[in-house]
Amino acid sequence: MSSRSLQRLVAGAAAVCVLSLSAPTAAALSPADGDPASAMFQTSKVVRIDLKTNETLSALNINSYVDATFKMTIGTDTYGGTSGFGAWDIKLRLKGNRSFRTFPAKAALRLEFPSELQRVFGIKRMTLNNMVQDRSKINEAIGYTLFRAMGIAAPRTGYAQVWVNEIPYGLYLNVESLDSVALEKRNKIGGTKHLYEGSLGSLNDPLDAHGVHYQVDVGSPDNRQDLEDLLSASQEPAATWYSRVAAVADLGEMTRFWAVERYIGNWDGYSSPSISNYYLHSDNDGRFQLLPWGIDQIFSGGVDNRQPYSFGYPSGGLLFEGCLSNSPCRALYVQALRNVRDKAEALGLDSVAASLHALLAPKIAIDLKDETSPAASKAAQVAASNFLKGRSAELAVWLTRITRVTAPRIVGSVARGAPLTASTGTWAYGPTPTYTYQWFRCSAGKATTPKATPRGCTSIAKATSATYYPKAKDRGFYLRVRVKASLPTAAEYWFSTPTVVVP
Repeated sequence: MSSRSLQRLVAGAAAVCVLSLSAPTAAALSPADGDPASAMFQTSKVVRIDLKTNETLSALNINSYVDATFKMTIGTDTYGGTSGFGAWDIKLRLKGNRSFRTFPAKAALRLEFPSELQRVFGIKRMTLNNMVQDRSKINEAIGYTLFRAMGIAAPRTGYAQVWVNEIPYGLYLNVESLDSVALEKRNKIGGTKHLYEGSLGSLNDPLDAHGVHYQVDVGSPDNRQDLEDLLSASQEPAATWYSRVAAVADLGEMTRFWAVERYIGNWDGYSSPSISNYYLHSDNDGRFQLLPWGIDQIFSGGVDNRQPYSFGYPSGGLLFEGCLSNSPCRALYVQALRNVRDKAEALGLDSVAASLHALLAPKIAIDLKDETSPAASKAAQVAASNFLKGRSAELAVWLTRITRVTAPRIVGSVARGAPLTASTGTWAYGPTPTYTYQWFRCSAGKATTPKATPRGCTSIAKATSATYYPKAKDRGFYLRVRVKASLPTAAEYWFSTPTVVVP
């Protein structure tokens, strides 16, 4: 769409609002190619945003909004000051966590458009990220692209050079806020009961029965029954975990979400140890989806399964950990990983990363407020491109191997005739393996867990199930179990620690 056509469309939408304040700006809220807001979220150009406020900039904070005005220039057209709209009145505050800065440093900003007449193409809120945590300046733009390609309601992004009170503050990432307008009108999500913002460690605390870690962005803060139901389901025993969780959450969507997180190496998301930077969205039926947010810390680490951001390491929120240990859910997740790989290859994201950085390089070079040098930014982009180039092959390897994570355990009272039960332990693997068992009678009680048969241990004939009943022959010996995890392409063994001596 040309800038002139865009201007006519926006002007027409504004006229509709003037005629009827009760009617939303239909043109501004229309999806796909007919959405004029897409001009703000593109990778072919960098827009200009001018903000003005009478407040002292150094006094701005993260907790309260101040009055300000907004003007945006796209190509040769200016909105919010020179196109017949007058000055657009907005609310402005600081934002950020690790990226938090105050003026005169490069502060990240949250903008709110309180008036329907002065919303930017129907958008209620905007976020201007300072990208101080993302040296490449491309992480979020690339990552959200892959989320959206996988059918996840992720924010759109665009780039802007930002002036505040006529002072240049450099290159920012304009990120679409995930509010009810964006979710329901553009992404066609079936209503919004709640939108919860997950904080550090949320949905991983069994004592968090009421979801106290969550901020309610949309919906009633006084009735969190939907969240309580999800928290309860996430802690369900293995036998009923899948049915309980599937009743309150879209596991197809969630496994796609986790697959993207792990494919892009996000160490600051739901499936990472931090369990941070995500949204929980519940629709009118109380069914949940996971939505991404703040994904600047991606394209990190490697595929060694000891690393928390690898494909199958069991670290993250309770829902993700539960899925990895549940065969039907894990199968969904593994298939989602394959689909993510196919989407990333089709999009050519490694090449997109290079092209996007080439567009931004002139802006990065003149950004005196940024904390990253142009050379460091380029190096980070190359690292991101290389990460994406090798990810497909890394996934292929992961799908054919098994890695031991925690040893099998023997549960039960050690007594003749009393059952002992072997756990499988945990394994970082692709498809669900098959497990076989072999019990051993041992003369030594060393607590090592070797792959080879420990010295002094002899296999017990026909003791090849997960349960074993100690016999008279076992008196005076320690018992151990060996678990074999098998895929068509690989197999691994692991011994449990020994029991006490059989009395």
